[in-house]
Amino acid sequence: MKKGSITLLLLFCLAAWIHGQIISSFEISPGQLEKVNGLSTYLVNLQTENIDLDFSSLSITASEDLSDQILYYENSKDQQDHNVRQLKEFNHSNSKENWISEQLFIEGDVRGVRFSFLTIPTAPLKLRLFQIHKDHPRPNPQLSFLPTSRSCPCPFPGYLDRQAWCPDNNCPPNPDPVSTSVSHLIVHHSAGTSVSTNWAFIVESIWDFHVNVNGWSDIGYNWLVDPEGIIYEGRGNGILGAHFCGTNGKTAGFCLLGDFTQWQPEPPALASLTELLAWNTCDRNLDPLGSGFHSSSGEILPRIAGHRDGCATQCPGNAFYPTLPDLRQNVRDQIDFACEDLQSPTNLAGETQSATSIALHWNDNSLDETAFLIERAEWTNESYVQIAQVGKDTIEYLDEGLMANTVYFYRVRAINDS
Repeated sequence: MKKGSITLLLLFCLAAWIHGQIISSFEISPGQLEKVNGLSTYLVNLQTENIDLDFSSLSITASEDLSDQILYYENSKDQQDHNVRQLKEFNHSNSKENWISEQLFIEGDVRGVRFSFLTIPTAPLKLRLFQIHKDHPRPNPQLSFLPTSRSCPCPFPGYLDRQAWCPDNNCPPNPDPVSTSVSHLIVHHSAGTSVSTNWAFIVESIWDFHVNVNGWSDIGYNWLVDPEGIIYEGRGNGILGAHFCGTNGKTAGFCLLGDFTQWQPEPPALASLTELLAWNTCDRNLDPLGSGFHSSSGEILPRIAGHRDGCATQCPGNAFYPTLPDLRQNVRDQIDFACEDLQSPTNLAGETQSATSIALHWNDNSLDETAFLIERAEWTNESYVQIAQVGKDTIEYLDEGLMANTVYFYRVRAINDS
């Protein structure tokens, strides 16, 4: 070792292979080590003997601002460094005390990652490593479907639920979720790898980064879509997310997996995203070509907006973002021409029959409904619950057993077998 050189030595490591998955937490502290090209460096070895990796993801947490101060290199099996890049800050971080890096995605055949520091850290760093073995069991490919009992003619597309993308059941949802009435749909890219044989575990690694590194209660997005068009449940519909720089109220976040700084998303991914957005705009009676006031940010935003429309970020990528007008038009066309046309009932009205009952009646505008769903909310025009189902051609319903001196809201949905 050269006198006066700087190193980062491993002080603490917690790691274990669990059914082909490894999650490691390292604490790295300044020390002495031979410099490489005049810079203090630390090499993270990714390859383990007799282990064939599918991918690795890494992130660094520091107690000081290391923006623009870290370079990283992929160290190949020939001991050469490739793909030098600057490690960026994770721009969604909730932490006011720590600097948190972006999540790096490294392909499985990369030997290691070398971090070089332009400024020597003065305090220990924390490194999070998430790895998947190629033999790790694949998730259950069985798709889930939401009920098609919607007044909107667009069906909700099939998706992989949390059990499917996290088969070890170690990715719990937020135990205390907060609902939100969505007025804007925010499109993201993960800015990570665009190539994988195991996208479900990419989703799991994002959950790990959001929860165990950034300290969120769950994965930040409501829905995610991989390049093959498979949809993954995140927080789900109507649940407050963590994806829009602290102004998440009345939004839903949709993340395309991959980095679209230079390339467009794959057609299957765009097709699935279009179906997702068609259902979400149609179900909420939002114009996909329109704009509106977003109360959480205080801005007028497109109903289908890019992440950068409300935040200081390049997301959803310099190549993808300019095509959002085309995406909005495709969503409009999906609603108008591709969804089955089931007409909504209209002129819903109610009359008080007694202190504990209300009579509802409406106009039936559809020729092919099989039933009507009656939904009710108390005190506010949100968080509806289905209370009854009545047959086709029905135009009235008596709601009994109510509480006196209570405000009730109602809505009626036409449904059919499709």
